[in-house]
Amino acid sequence: MKNVIKLIGIAILVSAIGVSMLSCDDGGGPGGNGGGGGGGSGGSLTVTGIPAEYNGRYAIFSPRTGFSGIRDEVSGDSRISNRRVTIPVVRTGYPVEAYNGNDIVNIEVTISERPLYDVIASVRFDSVQFRNGRATVDWSDRR
Repeated sequence: MKNVIKLIGIAILVSAIGVSMLSCDDGGGPGGNGGGGGGGSGGSLTVTGIPAEYNGRYAIFSPRTGFSGIRDEVSGDSRISNRRVTIPVVRTGYPVEAYNGNDIVNIEVTISERPLYDVIASVRFDSVQFRNGRATVDWSDRR
């Protein structure tokens, strides 16, 4: 009898795990961009003209004012190379989705020695125009 009860308990547990896995939203439904977001067709912020001393460092950005429904992917692994960096931009919330909007945003770009650590510079850019989720600013335009 104990074995039957144990078998029923295991069957219930396996069923519960299976149902929970099947009901998870991976973001791949209509209008979704898959679970990863920020993929190839997603938005981006490109900063050009960065001083050469920052080559090899890492950059992230955050919106300061304006449309606040966007952010970078927070991975912090956007590396500056040849005096430029391109940072993936995604929508806030869950599931993470690529940003493809047309908004004007004041932003702050932070440069660090390591991804997300050891900040060495922080600059602001006003009225950055995103078109189809993409924007480019030049270092000389910083505030």
